[in-house]
Amino acid sequence: MITSKGIAVYERFCGDLETFSRVPSDIDGSEWDEIDHLISSLVLVERGLAAASYAREVADEVKRLAVEPGVADSLLRIARTRARPSPSGRVSNLAAQITSYLAAHPSACDTAQGVRQWLLAGTDATLSEISVALEQLVQLGRVERLSQPSGIVFRATHAG
Repeated sequence: MITSKGIAVYERFCGDLETFSRVPSDIDGSEWDEIDHLISSLVLVERGLAAASYAREVADEVKRLAVEPGVADSLLRIARTRARPSPSGRVSNLAAQITSYLAAHPSACDTAQGVRQWLLAGTDATLSEISVALEQLVQLGRVERLSQPSGIVFRATHAG
């Protein structure tokens, strides 16, 4: 059975089993394991990586184990948070897309806004995320930043 107290402890330790196991706690390891297992299963369902039959099994297990009011909602909230791509993962994905584009178009050169408008059109990437991705690529030496009359532009470091 999963209790609201168990959820609170799990969240206090951010789901980190190692820290939980080193510190005295108000819940036992079996409740922790049930929470962790359900959240992992719910993340698979949230990401669309589970078969419909498995998703039904998980939903039934949540109903069976989360008997206190609000516990099922808390499990879903935690799972949805974990299922979302992290901002750093999202920025890394944008950086990878920019790098791939520059490999195919080595003479390309544009502002962050131009990258957003032309290269990443159709995505929901923000200008801020694109700017962070470009700066990461500058730090890695894959892209250089140039000051032009039109503003700061970026290009592959090997571009002539």
